Amino acid sequence: MRTQRVPLLLTCVLLASSHSGPALAQHLELGTSSPFLSPGRDDAPPCDGALLTNTDEQFENAYAWDDPGVEPPDFGGFADAFVGSGVVCGMRVYLTTLPLYFNDEIADAYVYTSDGTNPDVVLSVTPGIEVGTPGIWPEISVHEIELAPASVDGEFFVYFWGDFEDGLGWYVAADVRGPIEAKPRTKVPWGIGYPTGWLDVDDVWGDTDAMGLCAYVLDDPVPVVPTTWGAVKRLYFP
Repeated sequence: MRTQRVPLLLTCVLLASSHSGPALAQHLELGTSSPFLSPGRDDAPPCDGALLTNTDEQFENAYAWDDPGVEPPDFGGFADAFVGSGVVCGMRVYLTTLPLYFNDEIADAYVYTSDGTNPDVVLSVTPGIEVGTPGIWPEISVHEIELAPASVDGEFFVYFWGDFEDGLGWYVAADVRGPIEAKPRTKVPWGIGYPTGWLDVDDVWGDTDAMGLCAYVLDDPVPVVPTTWGAVKRLYFP
């Protein structure tokens, strides 16, 4: 895991709700930070694929849902879209947290097809990921994660979900002024004041070009067994 301090371009930072706050993506102002970069530790890439990214690593914000915005099996995470052909073999996630928040929470990662707007069909699931300790804001930590392989051809999404049953563990970095406008998405559970299902991150947190998610893609295809939604549910409800 490589920990870095990332240049901040805004005068304030808005994060989602704390442990004690309400769950409807209440935003807290955390103040300012001087722009500088610290390389920290480096993890090896999780596989030999090419890294696809929508960010310039100059994150201005970080987002999270707290309970009841996070619900099993996969509500309350974040996704972003990429275009490639080959096999998705890993992902990079940029995380941050606040003091005493992280308590060894785990994550699940998904690869989805795209319907042109939102994630569509699950191609692979990687459950029970031990992400390691995130950086303390304004430090952004880089987490390299090996994924169950998924064959893609064209646009696809990677999705990252934190299991926050015992409390909010981290925030996912957000690129508000990125190099391109990607398709940052979040998956919203029923009954928390927002439309249920896939939602543009902009609709909750305001203008956001990309989330701190990247994908590693191998050029050479390998056989991949498709994952049905029924198989995904059995991970949580055997």
